[in-house]
Amino acid sequence: MTANTYSIRAAAWILGVDPDRIARAIRLGTLRATRRNGQLVIPAVALVRLLDRGAA
Repeated sequence: MTANTYSIRAAAWILGVDPDRIARAIRLGTLRATRRNGQLVIPAVALVRLLDRGAA
């Protein structure tokens, strides 16, 4: 994980939601994620966009 990506758990902590909610947003396509070394990571820019839309 690099400084500009976050794990599901870290993204959940930043947004103040349960990690299951982050995983669901990824499954629904609301939140973009990629695989890095077999682990799903969320780009920081995707978190910013989600916050800008007010959908956390």
